[in-house]
Amino acid sequence: MADPAAGVFLDEASAGPFYGLPPVDPWLRGGATSPEKLVTSASEDADSVQVLTLQELSRRALENATVPIDTLPTEMLLEVFRYFVAPLSILEPKVDQPPSWLPLMGVCRSWCALIRGTPAFWASAIVVGFNLHWLELSLRRSRDLPVSLRITLSEDGFETEPYIRTLRPHGTRIRRLFLSTLLMSRNKKNVEDLIETPLPTLTTLHLDFDHRKPFSYVWDPAKIVLNRDRYPSLTHLHLNVGLILAWTPSLFMNLRHLSLLYCPLSTHRLSLTQFLDALERGGQHMESLTLGDFLTGTGLVDSPDEPGRVVTLPKLRVLRLIAEKPACISLLISHIRLPQFGEIELRGTITSEEELNHPQLDRLLPRDLRNAPFLHKATALEVDVEGSKFVISGRVHETLTFKLHQCDECRGYNIMETRGPLLGDALEQLIALFADSPLRSLKVSGTLHRTFPPTWDTLFARFPGLKTLDLSLYSPNHEAAFPLFISDALASSSYAQGSPRPGDIRSRDVSVVPCPALETLAIHGTSWNPGDSRRFGQILRRREQAGAPRLATFTLAPFVPRVEEAGVLESLDESIRPFVEDLQFLRETDAGRHW
Repeated sequence: MADPAAGVFLDEASAGPFYGLPPVDPWLRGGATSPEKLVTSASEDADSVQVLTLQELSRRALENATVPIDTLPTEMLLEVFRYFVAPLSILEPKVDQPPSWLPLMGVCRSWCALIRGTPAFWASAIVVGFNLHWLELSLRRSRDLPVSLRITLSEDGFETEPYIRTLRPHGTRIRRLFLSTLLMSRNKKNVEDLIETPLPTLTTLHLDFDHRKPFSYVWDPAKIVLNRDRYPSLTHLHLNVGLILAWTPSLFMNLRHLSLLYCPLSTHRLSLTQFLDALERGGQHMESLTLGDFLTGTGLVDSPDEPGRVVTLPKLRVLRLIAEKPACISLLISHIRLPQFGEIELRGTITSEEELNHPQLDRLLPRDLRNAPFLHKATALEVDVEGSKFVISGRVHETLTFKLHQCDECRGYNIMETRGPLLGDALEQLIALFADSPLRSLKVSGTLHRTFPPTWDTLFARFPGLKTLDLSLYSPNHEAAFPLFISDALASSSYAQGSPRPGDIRSRDVSVVPCPALETLAIHGTSWNPGDSRRFGQILRRREQAGAPRLATFTLAPFVPRVEEAGVLESLDESIRPFVEDLQFLRETDAGRHW
């Protein structure tokens, strides 16, 4: 039998305390629950059952009205809701979860009506796929409030037209808009209609057009032009493929955050002087700047240089530059003062076999390395070479993070399979680029077993202040053993024994123990057996005999068959525990074990 109350709960015109249910006499609140007191007919036909059910619901509504929480003033109850309900995140949404306040609507008709009638709960909405009704509902119930909307229509077959048509009448109150859709010819006119709509209160515009083909377009974007005059209040602008714009000071009007990915310029020939002039004049309030391959084809790299000119953006905290040609990145940061606080990311693309075999991160850096202070101030570094990644990232104390990234996202190269010793190249570049940094923490991930002992000797000699060392080994079947020549390099120094390395900056009277300040050591992803434990224990003993303090923490996370685990645990306890304060053994399948 159908629910007798169906259609009642969502009737927005109904008032309390019954919200569309049939009124009953107040005396029934005292506990009159028998059907004889609620219905006048003794028959048990469907009509009588429906009357009984609705009147019972009405009686409960009267009782609920006397519950203490329902006697609170509406304004106070709403404050309770706002305090305990997390706001809907438009910037980082969890699209598979409903708004956190939605379950409150199912508690009772009173709460349902209260939330339904409060515009603030509907002023933010996430719309995914075929859910036009939710967008319409949010726009209607938010009334005249400014709204923040995230609309994701990225699956094949989703038409944008009904969504754009629904949005346009509300253009004067759209504050933040995130639109993601598939670039298809049938959507072009709809996108043009949205771009041409004046949005006077818009502060954030995020347009992400899924092109599915890197560095190419499904349709020609040349006729869709972004006119900043239509968005006078805009402070955050993110465009990913499909719109053209003019690189002029007016582009930066009021902007604090700008991200342009694969957006062509209306000026096909842009000189370096024009680029720097527009950035310097318009970007003085810029806090975040991301440029991704939108300068391709402008001739910027081939234009006359301006030696010595450096543009300062005093409020810049985040700078991300992505280009198929690393030379373009090098040119830009040679003329833009890098932020001293915040985040820097420089990412180039591997486009040839030669670059694959010899990725050079210095191609991403300014011509004068003195313009990249983080190279001389890094306190933590991370090297990651796996698949198509060739990355060195790090931080300067807690004030600045940076990433140098050479990758192949289009051609299918696999660095690890094509040239395993590439990790050694990355370590050598790290030593050369960051030689003067006061490094305290180092994490290395890749084919550790395919590097060479002299590289690690040089690395540990160059950075004697290391306190934390984290090593993760990549191998196809997780069968590679930990290369003990790495731990051997921690046990003794050939330089201390009288064989100086070329370019070594240490004096002869330093301690014979490499990295004497080492406190934390972690090893991940290797095979491990009792023999490895005994060998490693001997290395730790040699360090202690040479005057090095014992490790504060040693963490081992190997791939060990369950049947062999007991023997490994016993060998760790016997061979390594005497030389560490805290020994941790972590499994890949659970949170870990800690002694």
